Amino acid sequence: MKKIISILLLVLMVLSLNSCNINGTVDPGHSSSSEEFDIADTKQIVLGNKVDSVVIKIGTDEEITFDNTADFYEVLANVGVLLEKGKKYSYVAETQLEDQNKFYSNANIYYFDNGALVESRIKKEGSDDVAVVDEYSFSKQVGDRMVMDSFARYIYKADKAFGGMVYGENGYESYYSDSFPLIPAQGSELGGMEVESKRSTNILFSTRFFIKNKPFESNGKTYDFDQFVTREYELYENYIVFKQTSPFLIMDIAPGQDPELVYTRVENSNCSITQEAYYNVKTGEFELIKLYGNTLWSAYSYTGKSIQINMQIYIHDIKQSEFEQKTDYLFDYVTSNVN
Repeated sequence: MKKIISILLLVLMVLSLNSCNINGTVDPGHSSSSEEFDIADTKQIVLGNKVDSVVIKIGTDEEITFDNTADFYEVLANVGVLLEKGKKYSYVAETQLEDQNKFYSNANIYYFDNGALVESRIKKEGSDDVAVVDEYSFSKQVGDRMVMDSFARYIYKADKAFGGMVYGENGYESYYSDSFPLIPAQGSELGGMEVESKRSTNILFSTRFFIKNKPFESNGKTYDFDQFVTREYELYENYIVFKQTSPFLIMDIAPGQDPELVYTRVENSNCSITQEAYYNVKTGEFELIKLYGNTLWSAYSYTGKSIQINMQIYIHDIKQSEFEQKTDYLFDYVTSNVN
């Protein structure tokens, strides 16, 4: 029963996304200091010169020309989806929760229908030790029920956790070791590094980029949070750069929450977080997102503490052979090191 509960916890941790160097195998008895940190798949962005107008292709036949007088949302509405499934998101990030240590992250996230593969590397300020967080989950329909394959590994210094389960002809087959836990122990250094990995990933996937905030009405008063937000775009030969600056990444008023209190917090926060998105007018796709600044609101919650964020997120098409190589490596790691 303990193993079943741990495996279910593992699944939930992997699924919190919505919420490695592949060239060699790392033995569970080895330190994570040998792990490569710079794994994020970055790309060169060449803006070109500033221009007065750009031509955007709509579908296969239609073209629209925008100049610098167009409405921000009119332009944004015609360039497609910023975050979508079937893409790889590679980020380089620095995050710091107020007076705590700064953390550095490199990650590649393969985000597709019914699942995801996350490979993340994290370092703490002042240390060269690299933490490993590799997680894979995939749900599938078998008969009249939805089942899931899930496996993961976590490594930091001498601490490790790994395991998983796969649904086959005879039901679930679980993989675990009596020597190492399935998931990081709460309160451990490894657990803390895993939390930091989740923080950056959640910032990426919980941020609703460039959403216009609707006014909240309560007790006859209207609270317009969008007045704290500025938006603009710039036109270049190769890109349209969308930019928004506000005190928050996300602004939701939860049921029962006092809008006036939230409004006062925003007004007095002295926070400023900027999001930028780079749309390639030649390829018709977004290729880079930047987040930088500080905020008290992140991942659908008010932290009460300022979070410093500096992230560059590069967007790629998923290469099937690369994805399969990495999932095979992770599966082989887990299955070859269990009892």
